[in-house]
Amino acid sequence: MAIYTDFFVASEDELQAAFPFRFPVAKRPKSRRVRNPFTGQDQAVKEWGPAQPFPELPEGITYPSEVEAKAVRRFPLVQWKGVDQIKLATLQALVGGGEVQSLIRELCRPALVAPGDENSTLFRLPPAWIEAVAGIKKVAPVAKKWAATEELQLDHWKTKDAAEVIESLRELARRAVAESKGMFLWINL
Repeated sequence: MAIYTDFFVASEDELQAAFPFRFPVAKRPKSRRVRNPFTGQDQAVKEWGPAQPFPELPEGITYPSEVEAKAVRRFPLVQWKGVDQIKLATLQALVGGGEVQSLIRELCRPALVAPGDENSTLFRLPPAWIEAVAGIKKVAPVAKKWAATEELQLDHWKTKDAAEVIESLRELARRAVAESKGMFLWINL
């Protein structure tokens, strides 16, 4: 199954207009116990729910919606396949420092949630991630180190692939900083 990722820059008002049937998340995730289908052992999972109960929605709303897709294409945007939070955390650790596992947790908090959406999730990239990527001065050495990480090696990335992704994300991050806007990651299955 392919994971498609859209990265874009938007203000809070632009975000809400583009995603009218998604809602702010709670301040903290809820934990619940589930059985791991691979190990058979119980484990805790955290899920981000809405800050308030979902309102009644018009019939026929599906996610991701065509309205959302059209709105996102009007924003400053780059699209990549398979650039997930693990890769983003690894990049941030390389350029800004930090422990990858804690950086992943920060990157996994949704910006908005939708009732019944099993196919897409919208994430707000943390300010520290945006600043770290916007601050990359020379792409080539960072791309070489990033391409050598286990996460990118598993997907057979070359230094050239890493450089292309870094350059596009750096441009968006710099735009987010310059315009005092947020940077978002929209993952669609």
